[in-house]
Amino acid sequence: MRIELNFDQNQKQKQRLILTQSIQQSIQILRYDNEELRNFLQDKSLENPLLKVNIMDDFEITPVRRSSQSNINGREAPDINHLIDNSFSLLDSLYQQIHLNYDDTYIRKLLIFLVLNIDTNGFLDISIEEAQRETGAKHQEVKEALNLLQQLDPPGVGARNLQECLMIQVLRDSSSPTYTYEILREDFELFIQRKWQQISEKYKIELREIQKIADYIKKYSPHPNGDYEDIRKNYIVPDIVINVIDNNISISSNISSSSLLTFRQKYFNKLCEVKDKEVQKYLKEKKEEFEVLQKSVIQRGDTILRVATEIVNYQRDFFLDFNKPLKPLGLKTIAQKLNIHESTVSRAVNGKYLKTNSGVYELKSFFSNGLEQKDNSENVSAISVKIKIKEIVEAENKKKPLSDQKISDIIKKDGIVISRRAIAKYREELKIPSSMERKRYD
Repeated sequence: MRIELNFDQNQKQKQRLILTQSIQQSIQILRYDNEELRNFLQDKSLENPLLKVNIMDDFEITPVRRSSQSNINGREAPDINHLIDNSFSLLDSLYQQIHLNYDDTYIRKLLIFLVLNIDTNGFLDISIEEAQRETGAKHQEVKEALNLLQQLDPPGVGARNLQECLMIQVLRDSSSPTYTYEILREDFELFIQRKWQQISEKYKIELREIQKIADYIKKYSPHPNGDYEDIRKNYIVPDIVINVIDNNISISSNISSSSLLTFRQKYFNKLCEVKDKEVQKYLKEKKEEFEVLQKSVIQRGDTILRVATEIVNYQRDFFLDFNKPLKPLGLKTIAQKLNIHESTVSRAVNGKYLKTNSGVYELKSFFSNGLEQKDNSENVSAISVKIKIKEIVEAENKKKPLSDQKISDIIKKDGIVISRRAIAKYREELKIPSSMERKRYD
């Protein structure tokens, strides 16, 4: 048998995208919000003695709860009146109350053990049986410690679920309506499912009395740690500031990217005097690291400003009059305008904020899909439809709230094609209850 081996030399050309370390770093930095960027730079400064990070305290800081920050859907103003000094945590508060009010006994030790099992919402994250197994305590001893825990402030702390949290708060409130505690204890599921007719018959009270109870308990906190949120979440450093004067819009960066990092020139010069090849090599590497990092940070700021500028230009009518609806806008539109990739636009708007006279908005909130109109005119943004839904619900007869289908029919009269399912979806995103849950009996 004869075997022939033939070897051919062929040259093929392939195109591959190679992400260098500096490109990867630039992508990473663009994705960071301001807090993440600051932490990243501080970590880098620990690795590079020639790099100094300038804290953002010199920049304009907007006090605003992230949970209630200005948003385009509801256009809520920043609520600065509810900001608190969160440097004192819930854990600190509970420890202080325990040491001030209870002697150093075995029950106090159990009480401290339970406090260590309080989750971030103020709920107890361990059962009595689990506490028994881990401490070796008796059932009655753990129950006594739990009872003491639930007497501490804020009201509701140490509860094991929402039902118990509300019950604790009712017990400490002498002005709560009659039957509030009994209904929460015995008929909680019926109550939250609004099967009020059964409750009415059981307690022989009218539906409007149950309505009063429902309205009253809204003042209670659903999680007792509400006043001890992380202080960092209560402050936003806007990336972009918008000013409108006589129909002229000015757009500027709130953060000077070039001033975030400083090169320690004097320290560098001093070390350069050391005549050692390894030292000189080290200094050269660290200086190059600084230059690459500085370039990435500046590029991040420039990209955010460019993207924000295009957004403002596209939504100019909204910024001149905040009562006007937004136009439908997708990432692709901005990407094509700036000749960049959609993923770059996405990174540039997530977690980045824009400050206006009407409040602070996350850049990504200016993007929304469009809904086609019957007359084939310019599409309407989904956010505009949400505003219409909110206005319709606010104006409805609360004793006969509108169904999703009826809301859809009302909006269709304006020439906007929208299904009942879309109404339900947008209503849920707006945190508007269903028609059954909105119904009032008073």
